[in-house]
Amino acid sequence: MLYQGQYLDIETELAYNRYRYYDPSTGIYISQDPIGLAGGNPTIYGYVFDSNIEIDPFGLDCVENKREGLRREDTLRRILEDIYGKDRVLTERTLVDANGNKVTHKGKGRRVDFIVLDDNGNAIKSFEVTSKTADKTRQIRKENAIRSNGGTFIKDSNGNLVDVSNVPTQIIRIK
Repeated sequence: MLYQGQYLDIETELAYNRYRYYDPSTGIYISQDPIGLAGGNPTIYGYVFDSNIEIDPFGLDCVENKREGLRREDTLRRILEDIYGKDRVLTERTLVDANGNKVTHKGKGRRVDFIVLDDNGNAIKSFEVTSKTADKTRQIRKENAIRSNGGTFIKDSNGNLVDVSNVPTQIIRIK
């Protein structure tokens, strides 16, 4: 599907959207978003969730909700690093199985905001940071389903598996 303002290159069958190319057949960009994850999409190769309301003609705007989420994550990250040390705080870790494979629920995985390790590299804390009002019921159910299906590990900075089966994720609410 093409949108107004896209230029279609008939040789490559790619559409050009200011700064990057989009593959209409797969629905993804072939290069990263020039502003990274600040664009409000959890995948830097993805397209906006709803093109009827999420319009950014230059591709440079950041959705306020995403900006606030990044601010909360940065706040909690700094607090955790002050308490536990920078090397012991892992950010945005996907739940995987004992073989290191991503475990999904209804086709989607679960990424935990922060995992804190002890001096031996064992997980001791798991945190999800959110707003004061966000309903996390579905996310908690999804995480529980993924953990029930073997998604009880994350990978550390070196790619080593870390068991998080006995470390429930705590919800931290920040204004």
